[in-house]
Amino acid sequence: MTKNSLNATNPVPYSWAPSTYWDGNDGSWHSFIVGVGTPPQDFRILPSTAGQETWVLNPQGCVDGDDPTTCPSDRGAISPSVGFDVNASSTWLSNGIFTLNAQEEQLGYTGNGPKPINFTTFNEPIPNYLSTLVNFSMIPSLSFGYTAGAAYRNKAPASLTLGGYDSNRFNPTNLSIAMNVDNSRPLQIGLQKVQATGTATGEVDLLPEGTFHFVDSTVPHIWLPQDAVNAFVSTFGLSYDSNTDLFLINDTMRERNLQSMPTLHFSFGASLSGGPTQTISLPYNAFDLQASYPFYKNATNYFPIRVAHKDTQYTIGRTFFQEAYVIADWERQNFTIAQTRFDNLNNEHLAKPL
Repeated sequence: MTKNSLNATNPVPYSWAPSTYWDGNDGSWHSFIVGVGTPPQDFRILPSTAGQETWVLNPQGCVDGDDPTTCPSDRGAISPSVGFDVNASSTWLSNGIFTLNAQEEQLGYTGNGPKPINFTTFNEPIPNYLSTLVNFSMIPSLSFGYTAGAAYRNKAPASLTLGGYDSNRFNPTNLSIAMNVDNSRPLQIGLQKVQATGTATGEVDLLPEGTFHFVDSTVPHIWLPQDAVNAFVSTFGLSYDSNTDLFLINDTMRERNLQSMPTLHFSFGASLSGGPTQTISLPYNAFDLQASYPFYKNATNYFPIRVAHKDTQYTIGRTFFQEAYVIADWERQNFTIAQTRFDNLNNEHLAKPL
């Protein structure tokens, strides 16, 4: 994105076109291309609804002796690159070495959160890229709209709009939720019910009681309390792998589920009970994912749920965004999550929050 590509006099929402790649070692996700440095070095990344930094592959990320020869490409580098080359960028500035808590991330990501970036002290904040676009009048507001795309729907594309949203990609909803006062978990919902219909045993309640969940596309999985996970395991015939902390499914149970094709319904609001609610429905094949290296040597069928051992781990991740569209308005401190539409993929209708 450059200043010349946008209208600084009368800024309008910007539609960031996805790449032609579907990436990931924990599913098939529609990635985007970001250029980093001067001149730009291109990498494939995934959008983060919670972070604010842009992360791309460092060449040291593919030096383990067990790494496949395709490691750089698998992690978002575009051949012949093997990672970001600091010596090839005239604007590179070394600012020290930092430890980041993101050991499971395969691809880099670009954050759409509003917080500034702090590398040294909180007295030296660096504006994130979304704020920078607003400050230069390149987009009209500090907001975004996003849905992850769905590989199982004939590769229906992802959609990311900066400074607004694409109204053709979701069904209208009247539910708007105020952002959480804890700015480390801004997009928090009260998950009131998770229900599966069309299973081998009929209708099943999968969430024994309501829980507050952080909505975050940075991670692929849905993190749930143990009793809810037990209900998923029983309903869909899953097995737990303690080596990877993933829930696997054998060929027989997978085929049974794909034949019956249950639908999972997530109902939520601003609180744990009562009040206006919204329901997002996901077909079973939204959960029919494969995990590969470094989880497994060969691609292995798994179901993207994880056990949360404390309430701060309750998270609804990228799997959910295959069928959900989120609009986050950081200026007005509210957000909306609506059911994604797949019937008008070739026509955008960009709008800014009102």
